[in-house]
Amino acid sequence: MPSPGSPPLGAIPAARGWQRVTRRCALLDGAVTAVDCGALVLARAGDLVWATDGTCPHRGAPLADGTLDGALLRCPWHGALFDLRSGV
Repeated sequence: MPSPGSPPLGAIPAARGWQRVTRRCALLDGAVTAVDCGALVLARAGDLVWATDGTCPHRGAPLADGTLDGALLRCPWHGALFDLRSGV
């Protein structure tokens, strides 16, 4: 359960608060999903959902085509790993 003041699940920051981009049931467990609100992807592992930039900073690969192993997102082009828990 989110803490008070937390954004609703599936929402991203917008100029006037939060913008809903999808529903949790639309996100498959273990999958990476592109969303139509800019270059973002959502990744779901169990009950956890993360949002991150949809483009690899190294080569510009579409991270929606990457693979997810727990909280680790692997770039589809060169295999770099991104830890979605820390952003590194």
